[in-house]
Amino acid sequence: MIHPTIRRTVGFVCAILAVVIACLWGFWCWLLRDGLAPGFVPSTGVTAVVRFLDGFWLPGLISIVLLLVSYKAFQVARMARE
Repeated sequence: MIHPTIRRTVGFVCAILAVVIACLWGFWCWLLRDGLAPGFVPSTGVTAVVRFLDGFWLPGLISIVLLLVSYKAFQVARMARE
């Protein structure tokens, strides 16, 4: 049986990692959504959002999985404490 403190630590690390991945990858996906080639035209509106989501689906999925692992670790640690 894993100690509840270790489970809480895993939960915190997964939650922080999920937020960092989402923020950093999201920033670069938004910045580079149209490329940096000479003469590029920045996208706006729905086109910009679609291009952003096209590049962000993988880190978004990874962040969701890490948040689920974090939630489960906190839930199990709380159950072990009670």
